[in-house]
Amino acid sequence: MATLYEINRDIMSCIDLESGEIIDYQKLEKLQLDKQTKLENIALWIKNIRSDIKAYEDEEKAFKNKKDAARRQLDSLESLLGAELAGEKFKTAKVSVYYTKRTAVEVSDLAVEALPRKYLRVSISPAKQELKKALENGEVIEGCQLVESTSMVIR
Repeated sequence: MATLYEINRDIMSCIDLESGEIIDYQKLEKLQLDKQTKLENIALWIKNIRSDIKAYEDEEKAFKNKKDAARRQLDSLESLLGAELAGEKFKTAKVSVYYTKRTAVEVSDLAVEALPRKYLRVSISPAKQELKKALENGEVIEGCQLVESTSMVIR
């Protein structure tokens, strides 16, 4: 089957561009049916892709839940083993457990305000939901506006 571009081009060839008169009715009808079929197939393809995305998202949530459960189980078992070993080494033919020292920076909430700027990371982003509510309530905010758009719904 021809592409949508080709179908549209061929439809235009059925019409006299100067007078607007239809030159070939049968070809035009066939092309319009081809175009309708092509559009239907594209819409169905979109539905399938959306369905796939939903399935991937659901699977992603399921894997995240499994991962989170495994992380909690790991933390619990590490805590249990750590409490039992109390810093002592443990070794068998299949496993070896020992402790290493490491250094990490711990910053209290009060100290954050006193830190020099070069040691701070700041991330600023617009609170779009709050901005939307304010704009809908008539508030004027420089650089912000409500923009209406349309979205296609395929069922």
